[in-house]
Amino acid sequence: MDRSYKDDNELDELLIKGTRYSICPECGGHLTYRGGGRYICEKCEFVVLDDFGKVKKYLEDNGPSNIIQISHATGLSRFAVTKLLKEGRLEVSRTSEVMPCCERCGVAIRFGTLCNKCEEEVRQERAAQKGVGVYNALAAERSDDDKMRFILKNKNKK
Repeated sequence: MDRSYKDDNELDELLIKGTRYSICPECGGHLTYRGGGRYICEKCEFVVLDDFGKVKKYLEDNGPSNIIQISHATGLSRFAVTKLLKEGRLEVSRTSEVMPCCERCGVAIRFGTLCNKCEEEVRQERAAQKGVGVYNALAAERSDDDKMRFILKNKNKK
């Protein structure tokens, strides 16, 4: 249950941006990540939001907004909000008059840095350079921690 939210400026003074939070600024208890940029104290249930959490909460409360409005309301720089957009964690509304452009071909996109077509071409180029199939090339770029794992189901299930 959300008990309270820390003031953005005060929170920024207490905690370093861009890191996973672990200590509650209210009681010193352990913070647990609960998804969506929210960390909740196991001891006092205080809620701490990272950059994504601040933007997500603002958009949930206020609806679609432009980068300047989001930046002003959350205290984040426009660069930080743009970074979330480029990471694919935010997307531009379909009705927006302003859209970011694919960094490769210039076509309008709603999130990320590349359009679907250019993203696929880049994957194929990487695969060709490594001399392996597209999916093998992507797997080779990832560390063991990033690899997808499958849960084996009981083969004798009736």
